This record gives sequence, C-alpha cells and structure tokens, in this order.
Amino acid sequence: MWVPADVVGLFSFNVGPFSWNVGRAPRSACTRVPLGSILGISVFVGLPGLLHWVNVRATAALAVSLSANLAAAAGGGGQGSASAWPTASERPTLRASSASAGKRCISTCERRHSRHAKMEGLVRPLFLSSERIGFTHWLVDDLPLAKSLWGDPQVTRFHGGAWSSEQIEERLTSEIETRQRWGVQYWPLFLKETGEHIGCCGFHTRDQPNGVWELGCHLRRDFWSKSLGREAATAVIDYGFRTLGFNAVFAGHHPSNAASRNFLQHLGFQYTHDELYPATQLIEPCYLLNRPE
Repeated sequence: MWVPADVVGLFSFNVGPFSWNVGRAPRSACTRVPLGSILGISVFVGLPGLLHWVNVRATAALAVSLSANLAAAAGGGGQGSASAWPTASERPTLRASSASAGKRCISTCERRHSRHAKMEGLVRPLFLSSERIGFTHWLVDDLPLAKSLWGDPQVTRFHGGAWSSEQIEERLTSEIETRQRWGVQYWPLFLKETGEHIGCCGFHTRDQPNGVWELGCHLRRDFWSKSLGREAATAVIDYGFRTLGFNAVFAGHHPSNAASRNFLQHLGFQYTHDELYPATQLIEPCYLLNRPE
C-alpha cells in the first residue's frame, strides 16, 4: 500500500538523542511512500535499548532493511526499500532537519560537558591544589567574582569597612599587577568538587630583599567555619617556602578579630610587634612564621 509523502510529513521520530523530522514534500511532486516503510520505521524506533549506540545514518540503513522485509511479507512486491526514502529533490529538506537535530544535540552535549567540568572543579587551569581547594590566578574578566567576595561588607569589615565598586575594581587590578610584577597575589580559590569560587589566599609584598612576604586570606561568607581558610593558608605557605624560596611569612590582623589571631597561631605564627595598618588606621598585632630548617 502506498501513501502520499505529504502525509508522511506529519510524522516525526525520536531516535536516541536525535530528533528526526520527515519533511513534507511538495504536493506537486506526487511522491509516494510505501506503508510498509512507515511500519518498519515505527517498529524499529520502538525497540528499546538499541538507540544509544546507533547513529543517524546507521538508523536509516537498518530501517530501510527492516521496512523492505515487512513490505515483502505484506505482499508489497519487490518495489525495494530505496523508493521508501526521499527522492533527490526531497533530500535537502531531510538534511536541513538533520542539521537542526544535530545542533540541538551538540548544544545539549555542550551543556552537559559544562556542568561536568564545573562539578570537577575544572573552572580554569590550576597551578596549586590541596585536598578540597584549587588555586588559580585573577583575570581581567573576574570582576563578578571579585564583587561576590569583596562586595560583602561582612568580608571587608576588618579591612576598612564596606568597599565601593570602584574599590573592588582597583583591588582586582592591583592583584593582577602584583602577579605580573612579583609572581604572587591573593590567588582566587575554587572548590574542586563543585567549582564554586570561595575566596582568595596568597601573598603581597612585605620585605622582599630579606625574603619576607605578607600572607592574606579572604573567604566568602558561605564558606566560613569549614576550615577552608586554614587549608588554603597551609597550602600557600608550603608553596611559598618550597617553591618560591621564601625565608619568612608575615601576617597581621585587626585587634578585635580574635578568630584571625587563633587562625595564625594555629598555623605556627609567632607574635612579634604592633604596627599601624594604613587601611584601618589602627595599631594591629603582627606575626612572623620562619622557614622550617
């Protein structure tokens, strides 16, 4: 039995991850398609579990063979399966439809890859890694990350209070320039498991001729009280001594910030003196950690 091609145009088939729409042929073409072909495709498409490893062209070839067998069994004669598929004039419609399906598939695959990369913490190349944290470098496009960190008044309350957008931009620029000149900065931190940006930790200049660098660590509020700051500081201090050849690491904290005092003491820092911190105009306690012998 034969049916007009414009009737077949009403059908669409979902094959695994692909969506294949049979285009409607022009009525003037009077193209006919055997009913056995439609049944054959329907039976094939209905087979579960086989579609995850078969591509579109293999699907078409298998469907042609199956439809030919069904047509012969139904008394459709030896018309052959070739006539069950579009003529040359119809093929551009199929190709266009397949291209659209391919774009949808590629888009879906890209989204899945992006999620997978993020879940693995592969936001960007890492130069240093600890158990939970990946360390990378600030980039000029990282202003949204910088604002999510330094735009929180709770994060900067011991660093001069709330920062304006201009101050945050200046700080990001300063971090990038510090790396370009000295090879260090307060490196941005990402959770390796989820790829989330959690803060920054690293070094600024202090007394370079004597090999002394200043430690700093800022964490986003959602990641406080998880020992992430201690883990990040331990990793960068070890990196500073072993890889960068530091002689000592300096640190200071706001006089009212007892948590920072305990943090530094746990890392092995020893109190040395008090000095004026320009950002707060307060006299702050200072500490030093010497390179292990």
